[in-house]
Amino acid sequence: MLKTKRVLNFEQIKEELKNFREDHLKAGIGMILRRGEAYYDPIINSIRFRKLLNIPLPKRLYERTDLEKKVLGLINSTKTNLTLTCNKKSEILVESFSETQMRIRVRNKRAERLRRYGYRVEQEYRMRTKRKKTSITFDQDGQIIKLKCGCREFNEGPRNISAPCSDILALYIISINFMNLPFEIGKKYNYAQLEAMAAGD
Repeated sequence: MLKTKRVLNFEQIKEELKNFREDHLKAGIGMILRRGEAYYDPIINSIRFRKLLNIPLPKRLYERTDLEKKVLGLINSTKTNLTLTCNKKSEILVESFSETQMRIRVRNKRAERLRRYGYRVEQEYRMRTKRKKTSITFDQDGQIIKLKCGCREFNEGPRNISAPCSDILALYIISINFMNLPFEIGKKYNYAQLEAMAAGD
């Protein structure tokens, strides 16, 4: 439709596509904007269509990356274990904890000796719970000033915002929506409380 009309505001789009729900229309417009096939003109409060190429872009450019898929998979568990506190400097600390089960090899000297003599002895393992903490600290302007994560992906990199791991990205996506809420100094909030505050309850 934008290819023929070229410029439309949201009300005109609604009028043209009466059979579609408003939230679906907004999602569709958002997709076109993300693809760069249109842009928002604030002067006339309208969407302008623009043709970038004479050929369609490859589908792989629209596909989610492995990192994006991983972040999406972490969103729900991050919400469950999220806490937020505000200190006297108005810095906001957002944390999330997760636990994973690890299989640890058990050393058995007798079994190792038997294996050296050619006996077939199965390796023993035990399970160990590993707790991982991810945290982001924001200053009073909502800018990130500190990052921490216990995962290997983050600690093997530069350990800053230039190379965030999936845990930090998931925590950021959730917490950024609550930065403008009024917090009590020293009080710890969970996700349900933050959501209620954002909804005005």
